[in-house]
Amino acid sequence: MADKAHLKTTPFSEKPPLPRKSYSEKPPLPRTPSREKRVEPPFGKRVTSRLSPSPDSYIHKADKSQLKKTPSPENGVPPPSGKRVTLPSLSPPSGTCIVKLPRNQTHRFTSREMALRYVHLSRPKSSSRIYYMIFFSLLLFLVIMALSAAAFYIVFRPKSPNYTVKNVSIRFFNLTTLMSQSSSTPSPPPITPEFHINFTAENPSNKIGIYYEEEGSSVHVFYKNVHLFDGVLPQFYQPSENVTVFKAVLEGSSAMEITSSVHEKLVAAEKDGRVPLNLNLRAPVKFKVGSVKTWTMNVKVRCHVTVNEFTAQSKIVSQNCEYNGVHLW
Repeated sequence: MADKAHLKTTPFSEKPPLPRKSYSEKPPLPRTPSREKRVEPPFGKRVTSRLSPSPDSYIHKADKSQLKKTPSPENGVPPPSGKRVTLPSLSPPSGTCIVKLPRNQTHRFTSREMALRYVHLSRPKSSSRIYYMIFFSLLLFLVIMALSAAAFYIVFRPKSPNYTVKNVSIRFFNLTTLMSQSSSTPSPPPITPEFHINFTAENPSNKIGIYYEEEGSSVHVFYKNVHLFDGVLPQFYQPSENVTVFKAVLEGSSAMEITSSVHEKLVAAEKDGRVPLNLNLRAPVKFKVGSVKTWTMNVKVRCHVTVNEFTAQSKIVSQNCEYNGVHLW
């Protein structure tokens, strides 16, 4: 009865102590990697524990098994407050590294810092801004170029030049001699045939002049796919609203090869009085706009000319010249 009265009055003995479990009763659970934090246990001793530990975790079981309860005296009085109960050192299992940081060095984000960080990360990257700037710069450049071209057209009113063939004269072009030259029989070297042609160039623009350059120019004459003559154009300047006649002297091409079939076709065409020829003209030019001279550009013209015969008194039966425009190269 005395013991029962003692148990009722002593607050430390209201609940019987739980049986102690040894460490070897249950194998330890595998420890998952997680962040460590510092926890202040009772009695002022610092130990490390996991974030949000489960009640069945290994550390809690180890704490319960290794902590020694201080026996209370028979009268039920707790130990003096000046004395501290020493806890045994909790050594982690092998292969575990625990890093302890002071509380003042632990970085934590507040709700305001997290909001600012979210706003910063949700912003578009600087590379996309660079792409937008490049796109708008190119768009602005194209708009400026279009406006400049429109202003240039309104002020100067440029017009494309016109080209025609005025007359032709074919000299020293003997089909019999050329046929013998292409054959295997030896023969004395013939006189080089010549093709004299006069072009008419018209510049209808009223504020633009044209400089024709000899270097880089070319004129080629073909009969079907046979290269007959080639040469260059003269150098001259054509002012605005002007018609200029210039002459080009072409010589027999070194690639000329008159086969028997080509010879027969040429003879038949000359008897009919209609020999079709193709002329390809390429002229490097510079345009003069006011006092400004542009860079060198190429004018290309293709003419289909039909003559009656291969003589110095040849006459043009028909012609059609196509202006292919100005090319930047």
